Amino acid sequence: MRLFITGGSGLTGANLCVTALQRGHTVTTMVRDPASASFLTDAGCRVVTGDLANLDALADGMTGADAVINSAAVIGGTWSTAGPDDYDRANYQGVVNVLDVAERAASHPRCVMISTAAILDMSHTMTEISPLQPIVHGPTTYTPAKLSAYYLTMHRASRGLHACTVVPSGIYGPSPLVDRALAATSFNSSLLGALRGEFDGYLDMPLPWVFVQDVADIVLAAAEQGRPGARYLAIGSSDDLRSLPDLCNQINDLAGVAHRVRAIRPQDEPERFGAMTRFSEHTYADPPIDASVTNKELGITSTPVAEGLRRTLDWLRAAGRVPGSGRVPG
Repeated sequence: MRLFITGGSGLTGANLCVTALQRGHTVTTMVRDPASASFLTDAGCRVVTGDLANLDALADGMTGADAVINSAAVIGGTWSTAGPDDYDRANYQGVVNVLDVAERAASHPRCVMISTAAILDMSHTMTEISPLQPIVHGPTTYTPAKLSAYYLTMHRASRGLHACTVVPSGIYGPSPLVDRALAATSFNSSLLGALRGEFDGYLDMPLPWVFVQDVADIVLAAAEQGRPGARYLAIGSSDDLRSLPDLCNQINDLAGVAHRVRAIRPQDEPERFGAMTRFSEHTYADPPIDASVTNKELGITSTPVAEGLRRTLDWLRAAGRVPGSGRVPG
């Protein structure tokens, strides 16, 4: 297939580009900073410079494409410095632009939009058809923007566009673009901080975790064989549900690092975590996750957290980012 992938320099986007090339696809990717894309160019991607607001760049990237994968987004969460306008501009209006350009493209590409598990109502078992978060104004515009984009994608699919959505949860794991994959908004940054003894604690709340290669495999399978209007889950399994401190302590155990990351109750440090404290109030269903439809339809076997963390640790060591791995950490 001829693929157009937005956000090619991000953690998910870079893995998508590399995996797609390995599968024999032709890849065009869009990045904002061409200096960050030299690896992608060397790997065999055609690179377009632009962002989701640049309709000409989107049209250029989609020329002749069989499928479009929208991986570009502004990340929310504790370490994000983005504001409401940033979330709306990228995570909603950007999706409007991608779908608009795709509808006009002569090649009639399939569209795979990457969302977030934050749109799911976690009081129900999270499945491909489970309820979504209620439409209310909350303390952050990240989830409303993503929820609006999801409904927009379903609307376009109901009008005949071949569009589906992949819903990932907490993504971690290796990337060929190391610095980008260790940005402050990436959970990889927390894992590295724990390994270095620099990350001391986080909210005591469970989150679903997914290895980045699994996300890439699910997204590409959705581009290759996904159904229009479908929701596919990239959120691991119920066995992968744990708090960020537990995840950090698990990788430290693998590395033989004694440092412990403590679990913090929201009421103990309410100002530290801002809007994220509301997620600690979630009560998960039993079972929390059932991605069996996605796994069966797309032929996916999720990577257990223990294996994903081992591969992440090997990557950080090979990149010289873990003390004692042969290079000065930077």
